[in-house]
Amino acid sequence: MAEPLLEVKKLKINFRTEDGIAQVINDINLHVNKEEVIAIVGESGCGKSVTVRSMLGLLSTLPAQFINGDISFEDESLVGLSEKEWQKIRGKKISMIFQDPMTSLNPVFTIGEQLIDVYMLQGKSSSINLPSKKKKELRNKGRERAIEILKKMRIPDPESILDRYPVELSGGMRQRILIALALIHTPQLLLADEPGTALDVSVQDQILQELKRLVAEENVSMVFITHNLGVARMISDRIYVMYAGEVVETAESEELFKDPKHPYTKGLLSSIPKLNGEMGDGIDGRIPDFVDPPQGCRFYDRCPVRMEKCASMRPELIDVKSNHKVACHLFE
Repeated sequence: MAEPLLEVKKLKINFRTEDGIAQVINDINLHVNKEEVIAIVGESGCGKSVTVRSMLGLLSTLPAQFINGDISFEDESLVGLSEKEWQKIRGKKISMIFQDPMTSLNPVFTIGEQLIDVYMLQGKSSSINLPSKKKKELRNKGRERAIEILKKMRIPDPESILDRYPVELSGGMRQRILIALALIHTPQLLLADEPGTALDVSVQDQILQELKRLVAEENVSMVFITHNLGVARMISDRIYVMYAGEVVETAESEELFKDPKHPYTKGLLSSIPKLNGEMGDGIDGRIPDFVDPPQGCRFYDRCPVRMEKCASMRPELIDVKSNHKVACHLFE
């Protein structure tokens, strides 16, 4: 049986807004096993990024309220950790690739300075007060590791790249640098927030192929956020489908495409343009207001097969097959 690396149990997160309390994450359960890649898919605004940022303690600067649940990594809870405790985890155990390669790199420092500084400063207590000789040795090790990881990213002439500034690189190269930054300490878990969405399709495909290969080579687990089901199928072992802050279906990637159950999952799949040139059907309506969400199923207003009890009774995530769960009254 696969061993879970990270588990999210009954996670509930609200946000304070001018209009009231927004119930953004509502009772989410998910896990990622060691050396496994999972994808979280859904429309923009369904809570994917909030869920993943909570795994790295990145909601403290936002008006977020942790209401309930737990997030555990290697059987130890991450909830309530101090910033000093997070510094021992971020980068070394759990790392993140942020969405936009155009703004995630500092324009006034060279690529080498940024890679080497990240290598040295993740775990500040071990490097910031070192004597100059030891610090120089650590910097040299950082440079060696930076060159090694850039070579693994198949970046040509990595020594020369270290001396360049972000503005001198293409969008695809900058995205590769972000991946290298996230993997420079070989974390156990990588969180990828739609890397490559700002790039053209051909470059995005190259980035995803490199990321998939590198994660496998480094034996790293990954949580991949995307609204593109085709990307999720290509890169992940299992898929979680999110709608309005809830997981509505989860299954192994091939199983989900072969036999989708939830009306929302079917709607997402039908939205994909066809190879014959036809446009997908799409899903009528929009995500409900998080300040005043539906009492029962949050997909109720948009569901083509809704029943009377869907308006008042929230469906639970239940097994319909081995390793295939769905939250819908149709399958109770």
